[in-house]
Amino acid sequence: MVKRSLLLLSGVVLLAACSDDVVEGQCDPGLTANPVTGECVARQCNEGQRYNPVDGSCVDVGDNPDNPDNPDNPDNPDDGEDPDYDPDCPFFQDCDSEEPAPWNPPSDGSYDPFEPQDPATATYHSCESGDVGPMSAPQFVLHRAGDYLLAVGRGTEVSPLTFFDRSPHAHVLEETDQGYAGFIVSINPRAGFTTATDMAYWLSDTISAIPGYDESAREGAGRTYRTHDGYNASVMNHVRIPTADTPGEARDKILASVFGIGASDLVYEFDETSSADDSGLHLSYKTVMRSSQQVIIVGGITTQSRYDQPDHAARFAIEDLAGGTALAMAGETMSDECVSLTLRDTTEVDIIISMDASGSMSSVQSALTGFTQEFTTLLNEAGVDWRVGVTGVDCNAIQEDEELSYDFRSLWPGPDEGVDPPNIPGIPNIDIGGPCRPPSGIGGIGGGGDGNNGALIGGGFTRDPQAIADRLNDVSGAGNEYTLTMGMAAIDRSLPRTQGAVDKIRPNAQIILVTVTDEREELVGQMISGMGDSISSSTQAELELFLDPWLGWLARPDVGAIVYGLHWIPGQSCATAEQGSVAHGIQHVVEQTGGAAGSVCQPDVTETFRDIANATRDLSSGLRLVGNPYASSVNVDVTDLDGNFERSIPRSAADGFDLDTAYNSLMFYGPNVPETDQRVVAPFLRWNRNVIPCGEDAACPGSKKCVLGRCG
Repeated sequence: MVKRSLLLLSGVVLLAACSDDVVEGQCDPGLTANPVTGECVARQCNEGQRYNPVDGSCVDVGDNPDNPDNPDNPDNPDDGEDPDYDPDCPFFQDCDSEEPAPWNPPSDGSYDPFEPQDPATATYHSCESGDVGPMSAPQFVLHRAGDYLLAVGRGTEVSPLTFFDRSPHAHVLEETDQGYAGFIVSINPRAGFTTATDMAYWLSDTISAIPGYDESAREGAGRTYRTHDGYNASVMNHVRIPTADTPGEARDKILASVFGIGASDLVYEFDETSSADDSGLHLSYKTVMRSSQQVIIVGGITTQSRYDQPDHAARFAIEDLAGGTALAMAGETMSDECVSLTLRDTTEVDIIISMDASGSMSSVQSALTGFTQEFTTLLNEAGVDWRVGVTGVDCNAIQEDEELSYDFRSLWPGPDEGVDPPNIPGIPNIDIGGPCRPPSGIGGIGGGGDGNNGALIGGGFTRDPQAIADRLNDVSGAGNEYTLTMGMAAIDRSLPRTQGAVDKIRPNAQIILVTVTDEREELVGQMISGMGDSISSSTQAELELFLDPWLGWLARPDVGAIVYGLHWIPGQSCATAEQGSVAHGIQHVVEQTGGAAGSVCQPDVTETFRDIANATRDLSSGLRLVGNPYASSVNVDVTDLDGNFERSIPRSAADGFDLDTAYNSLMFYGPNVPETDQRVVAPFLRWNRNVIPCGEDAACPGSKKCVLGRCG
C-alpha cells in the first residue's frame, strides 16, 4: 500500500488529514457526496436547496439551522442561553431526532480526547490516587465528518482509507505483535436494512459472497446494545472464515466488497504484515445505527487459533472493537476512574421458571423435575445467593386482574385485536376469544385457561430442591402456552422488590426468567399472522415491532430481567415439536435481553439448565463499574482490608477477569476469583458524558445499579 505521512494531534489523535471533508467532484456526474458518510448518492435537490443527510430530503438553503444568521440556530450567540447537559440527551442534540449533533473541533488544534482527572480533587471511591497513576491514554482514531472517535491500543498502526479519487469515511488498523487487523467505516445503511441488527446480518451475508469465503459461518446472533451516547447497536457479532488469507488480506477483501471495488484499489499508509496459520480466521464486529443515513461498522480479525486462546491479546483486542465500549462521537472525551469494593456478600439471583406442562411436554417436564438437585448444586458452585420460583403458562382475563400492575396490564391488546378467525362457509361467525380471554359459550378453545396469570406455585420462591421439583410437577396442563407473557406476569406479581418477603423479588437481586415450551408464545401467535417454522422478513419486522413495548418493560430499572429459553430455535430442525411451533418471538426476546436459548429438541434438555447455572457466574462478582468503561483499559488488583497489595488479576476467560459490557460488571474465572473479605481495586478509563447521578437504583436506566451516587 502507498505510504503517506500522518498528522498527530496532541500526540494521540490520528486525523484523516484530507479525508474528513467532503470534496465536490469526487462523485460521478449526477451524484453528490453525502456529508454524513462520504458516499455518493443521487443528486435530487433543485437549485437553492440543500441535501439533508439524515432523512435524504431537500430543504431550502435559508432553512439551514446551522446558519449563524438564522434566529432558530440554537448556537446563535444572541440566544443568551445554553441548555443544561442532559445525560439522556447527550451533546445537546434534538432528542426527538436521531440526527447526530454537529461537532466543530477547536480552531487552535487543542482538542485532546484524554482528560485525566486531577488526583488532588477527584473522588476515587476509596481508591488511592496512585491506583490510576500508571494509566495513560489510548490512541484515538478521529474522523470529524464521519463523526466517530475510536479508542485503540497505543501500538496499533492506523491509517485513513482511500481509493481512486475518493476518501470514504473509513480507517484501517493493524497490530502486528498481537496479530490482528481491523477497520472502522461510516456508510449509508443499505436499502431495506433499517436496524443495526439488519446491517450486522448484511455484513455477514456480504462476506459469504466474497470469492473463497462462501463457507464462512456466522456464530450466534450478536447482542442488541444501547451505546453510552444513546444509539442502537448490534455488538459482539462473530463470523468464522475458513481461509488461508492473513487477517489484513481478509480485512481488505471485506472493505472492497463493502465499497464495491477491488481489494488492490485500496490505499492506506502502512504495509500489511499480519500473519496467518492453518486455523482460518475469526471476525468480531459491531454495527451502530446513528441515523437513517448513517451506520458505523467496526471490526477486528485474527486467526481462529489466536481467538480460541482464552488469554490471547488478539482475542480481547477484537472483542473490545466489537463490544460497546471503544466507540464514541467526535468531540467526546475520556478520563480516568477507579472503583473499589470489599467483597462481603454474594450476588443475589431470583429465578422464575415459566413451565409449559401441556401433554407434549411431559418428557421435558419429567427430565427437569429429576434435574433439580443437580441444578441447585450448580447454582451453589457458581457462588450466588439464589432462589427459584415456578409459574404456569395459562391465563384468563388478565386485563381485569387487579393483582397485576396497571403498566403490565396495559401491554395486553384489547379483546377485539388479533388475527381474524377463518371464515368457514356455512358456519356463522363466532366469538373464539381473544388474547388471554375465553371464547363465548365454547369451552376448551380460545384464549383462556385456569386463570393462573403468573401466580407463583407454592406462593413464592424457594431454595429447596424437592420443593422446586414438586412445583414443576404441579404446573397446570393448560393447552394454551402463554409461556413468555406469564413468566413476565410472575415478575410483575413479585414486585415491588422487598427484602425478606418469600413472594417478592429482593431489592438487589438479578432477575432471570426461564421459559420452557415446545410451542411458540401464544400471544405472538394470536397477534401476528404468518407465523410458522419459517417466517418472512416482513413478519419478523411486525413481530419485533409488537414485542418492543414488552422488551421495554423487561428493561425497566426495577426489572432488568435476563430471559433464557428452552424452545424450538428458529433455523434448527426439530423432530419432537409440533409443526408451526418455532418460537420466533421468545427467541427475539432472549437475544434482546442478553440471555441464551437451548433447543427443546435436543436429547438432553437439562444442558440448557446447566448453561443457565453457569451463566450466573457472570453475575456473581458484584462489582459494577461506573459510566461506560473502555474495556481495554480495565485493570484489577486484589488487596487486603488494609489496602496492602496482594496480587493483580490478569485478563483471561480461563483464569482471570473479563468485562461484561451489557451489565457493566466484572466477571471472574478460575482460581483467581477474589474471595470474601478481600478488596478489589479496578482503575479504568471511561467516556465522560454518560455518568448519571442517582440516589437509588430506580433512577438508573436498564439493568444498571446506583453505585456510590452514580449509575453503573
